[in-house]
Amino acid sequence: MYRLTAFGYNQSPTIRYERLWNILIPITRFWGVATSVVLLGVGVEHAVHKHLLGIFFIFAALGIFFLEIVWAITLFLRLFLFNKDVDENGLGIRCWYKVLWVSSWKKTIIYVPLALLPLIYPYKLWLSYLVGIQLLILGILHFVLSGNKHRTTKPELLRQAIYYSDFDIHERFEEVFENTLLEVIEHDRRSLSEGIREDDALIDINL
Repeated sequence: MYRLTAFGYNQSPTIRYERLWNILIPITRFWGVATSVVLLGVGVEHAVHKHLLGIFFIFAALGIFFLEIVWAITLFLRLFLFNKDVDENGLGIRCWYKVLWVSSWKKTIIYVPLALLPLIYPYKLWLSYLVGIQLLILGILHFVLSGNKHRTTKPELLRQAIYYSDFDIHERFEEVFENTLLEVIEHDRRSLSEGIREDDALIDINL
């Protein structure tokens, strides 16, 4: 429940958690891209020294980079598909749904075992230990993000782009904004009423 204070509202747990997710998501995206860059460097270094594992690391780095920018590609698809006559059962859309399926905890299943390889076979390269730790952290971050039950999935975002027009999106936004405003007004009224009752109670006690 909201209560008025001298500096505004005390945040409810739901809002605090939502803000935590909003901070954690861009951190995870940046960490994923940075990890892929370091892994690419490790792969090139191993390949120069004729280690076959280096070739694997190069392709793995490219794969991680792709998985970590899928959200951006999906965003461009949403912009492109607005008000377009698109068949959701088309080959391209169905293939992209398969790509979007690899998200959240599924990435953890990929990243954690992959992190063990540079830690087990560092080949005297300190960056191998660094990228191994980075991959472990990246896997943990994606596992934590999978706990956000209120987060809209990427396939659902793509379906919204296919089925909803620009007018539908603005209409839904206005509806959500109106409901949120009414909730804030109601919280204000309740908080002020409680404050008045508490003041009346203190006056009665003093009398």
